[in-house]
Amino acid sequence: MGKINIFGFVKKYQFFIAIGIIVFIFYTFNLNRSTRFIWDESRALVDMHRIWEQKLITFVGPISEDNLEMFPSLSYYMYLPGAILTKFDPLGPVYMAVLFGMFAWIIFTIVIVKKIGIGLKSFLFSLFVGILNPVLIASRWAWNPNPVIFWMMLFISSLFFETPIVLFLGGVSLGATLYHHYLAAFGVIPALIFLPVFYKNNKHIFRNIGFTISGFIFSIIPFALFEIKNHYFLNSASFLASNQKSFTTFSIIGYWERLWNSIVIFAAMFFPNNLFFTIFCIAMFTGLFLIFKRDNTIRYAFLSLVFSFLLFGFVRVTYSHYQYIQVGFALLFVFGYLMVTKSMFGKFAISLLLVSALFMGIRQINQFTWQGDIDAVRKISSIISLETESKVNIAAISSADPNTTGQKYRDMLLIGGKTLDAYNKYPEDKVLYVVSNSLDQAEIRTDPAWEMQPFRGAIITHTWKVSNYPTYLYRFEKI
Repeated sequence: MGKINIFGFVKKYQFFIAIGIIVFIFYTFNLNRSTRFIWDESRALVDMHRIWEQKLITFVGPISEDNLEMFPSLSYYMYLPGAILTKFDPLGPVYMAVLFGMFAWIIFTIVIVKKIGIGLKSFLFSLFVGILNPVLIASRWAWNPNPVIFWMMLFISSLFFETPIVLFLGGVSLGATLYHHYLAAFGVIPALIFLPVFYKNNKHIFRNIGFTISGFIFSIIPFALFEIKNHYFLNSASFLASNQKSFTTFSIIGYWERLWNSIVIFAAMFFPNNLFFTIFCIAMFTGLFLIFKRDNTIRYAFLSLVFSFLLFGFVRVTYSHYQYIQVGFALLFVFGYLMVTKSMFGKFAISLLLVSALFMGIRQINQFTWQGDIDAVRKISSIISLETESKVNIAAISSADPNTTGQKYRDMLLIGGKTLDAYNKYPEDKVLYVVSNSLDQAEIRTDPAWEMQPFRGAIITHTWKVSNYPTYLYRFEKI
């Protein structure tokens, strides 16, 4: 067995290594200010802590605030190692998201080199894949729907290999998307239906499709068995009730409105404004008709993407994350287009995509909002954990945080072993910690929030500036 020439490897792939470093910087820069950590993430961290402390193997994962939407626990176990290693710090699960993002990028880059070779075109497309806005967000934010992108990238990558085990694992990855959100089915269905289009000229078409579908079936068997036994996730009463806000009565006008809305939301993931999107469409489709008939990759990606949009027309899409399953089709479409296009319009369209990705990526990693104020969460939890008074509560008043009960702080304190009084105990409490973005005490005291009413006449014993957002913590105590 020959020795691996490390220096030769580095020299050959030096530009990809440099791009990998750039992508890693994009995934990790300013995380404690620009990732999202609100009540969804804090509740998930509490669940992960419970799973670890009790050494649980459970299929039940996140549950919506209205207790109607229920999802499997796959994301918990994906993010759990990072939570354990950081002692359940808010950024622990995010580090795992970074790891999954880097892994998916590496696999996709291997496919790029395999199909395009080493050159400027492959370098730039590899960078584009790494910093594309939805991929970047999913790699910097540990939230249940986000890993759909990673699984989809792995599935798309598997299509370019003939090895049975790789195709099988690709099918497993496709099935794994359903463990994060049921709307991923709107991407899974066309991905499977149009597989014959992708393998049209392949002599192993039936074998390849067979291994992929086998992997898909294998991955959803645990879900199917659990549901057959427990009727938990698709329980008719709760599932239908939770989706009255999403699935709607069919009408032609309503359908086209929802279809157009899903397209607009999807486009916003790739372009900073409508002008960029319009210019891209004109440039892309000018050359598309010349190559559509002779490239199976483009046909497969285009048909799958269009069919998934037609399915999304039946639901009210309110978050772009519901459509993350489609990002894989978009990447495959651009990849296929890049491999065959030689037109000036095609090259311009790809360049516009890269410029948009860079612009949106830089903006994404430099933002600082209340949702990403991790330092404030840490400091507030640390300060309140030292409180000796027994009748203590917390509230977010005159704050950008709409959750006035301060759920994420409650969750972090619960992980640390300290429990605050319940939401309905404010009138009985002696001490109230107020998280606010205001320095005006009069504004805080007169805030209309119900949580503040019993403490309007209380004295402020301490004030802390806990972050530069700015975020302040006040300790109100009844006399």
